Formats: sequence, structure tokens, C-alpha cells
Amino acid sequence: MVVLDQFYQIIERNTVGVPIFWKVAHVIIFIAAAVSGFLATFAFGQVLQDFNYNCLLNADIVFNNNTQFPIWTRDGTKNVSEIDLTETVWGPATGCNFAQFTPLFTMISALIWGVFFIILAKGGAGYSTDLLSKPWHIVYPCIFYCAIAFITHLVSTLKLQNGIRQFCMEFKPELHNNQCVPEIDKYTDQQFYISKGNKIFSNFYLNQEVAIISSQVGAWMWIVQLCLLIARVCCVTDYDLHLVTIIPKEEMSGSKM
Repeated sequence: MVVLDQFYQIIERNTVGVPIFWKVAHVIIFIAAAVSGFLATFAFGQVLQDFNYNCLLNADIVFNNNTQFPIWTRDGTKNVSEIDLTETVWGPATGCNFAQFTPLFTMISALIWGVFFIILAKGGAGYSTDLLSKPWHIVYPCIFYCAIAFITHLVSTLKLQNGIRQFCMEFKPELHNNQCVPEIDKYTDQQFYISKGNKIFSNFYLNQEVAIISSQVGAWMWIVQLCLLIARVCCVTDYDLHLVTIIPKEEMSGSKM
């Protein structure tokens, strides 16, 4: 048989042949990103409330040595100075807004992308009754968006993490500790005594831990989603490779006879 030409052609795979793993994995990761985004936003909001909505990122805390109150530590009870609210310089609100609302924005976008992956077919050519007949069309825009979301969320996470650690360092002269410790919660009591707010969530130590960890998990979810989408493209999940062979018309007619 004479072969005039031979090449591979990429065609859309039948949706039945696309593994359900990809759809399930995308949806689960988007749900995890949304949940972590919500927790980061809520917990950091409580951190700000703990200090009367003053931005504690890059704050310069000044203590009033003339006014002290007792706190309980592992070494026993000791007196510490209160925060001098007239001399303390709080950080710019824009920094705290960025750290708080970036996870909220990524949470909303994760929910939107998750809904798309839920309502569309699992991949390939799709079905004629689908909202989008070729569901693989959303893969490439999603790759681009996940890359942007990961970078933005990572910057927000680093700003939140480093800012809170620096804030906790401001208490070193009083608490003699280089890290965030539960004793800082007593300073939130001072804030609530002044603002007369609701103390139900006034646990600074727990809130900042939840905020940082949730923000870190959110950033990881976006990079994992990005890698999964790239792997989907590299594995040619939504396509089939067909070998096309071109032979002379005479041989084709002879083979039919």
C-alpha cells in the first residue's frame, strides 16, 4: 500500500471517555479555596475588632508605664503597662484592607469557578444540551486566572503574616517574648473596655492563628489548582490523538472491491 502522507490529528474527546477525577478534583480545590478565604477574612476581621478596628500591621505601639494592670503567665502573675492610645501610631488602613479583602475576593471567585465546573460536563466535546457545549474552553482562562489569584493571595498572605508577627514583637518589652502569645489577649480587654464592644470573639491569639493559617492554605489551594489545570492540559485529557493516513484514491477503490 502506497502511503502519501501520515500525521496525527487532535480531536475533542468524547465526554464519556474523560475521567471524572478531573472535575471532582477541580471542584474540591475550589471549595477548599473558598472556605479558607472566608476563614481568613473573618478571623482577621476579628483581629481588627480586637483592637477597635485600628490597623495593627506596621503599627508602632507605645506603652504607658504609669498605668499598669495584672496578667497571668506561666511564671505567675505580673503587672504590665497599658497601651498608650494617644501616642501609639497604627498602620495605614489600606494595608489591612488589602490583607482582609483579598481572601474575600478570591473566595467569591473560587465559588464562581467552582459553579462553572459543577454545571458543565466533565470535559471533552461535551453535550449539545450543555450551557457551554465545549467545557474544555474554560480550562485556559482558568489557568490564567489561577496564576493571578495565586500571586495576589500570596502577597496578601505574606503581608498579613509578617505584619502580625511584627505587631507581636511590639509587646516584647512587656511580655518578654518574640512571638505572638496568648497574653496579648489581655490588651484586647483594654480595647473593649474603652470601645464597649462585643467580647464574644475577642481572642486575639486564636484569631491571628486562624487568619494566618487559613490565608496560607488559600494560597496553596490556588497554586495546586494551577498545577492541576496545567497537568490536565499536558495529559491531553480533553482530546484524542488520531493517526490519519492518506493513500491514493485508486487503492481505496480497490480495497472496497
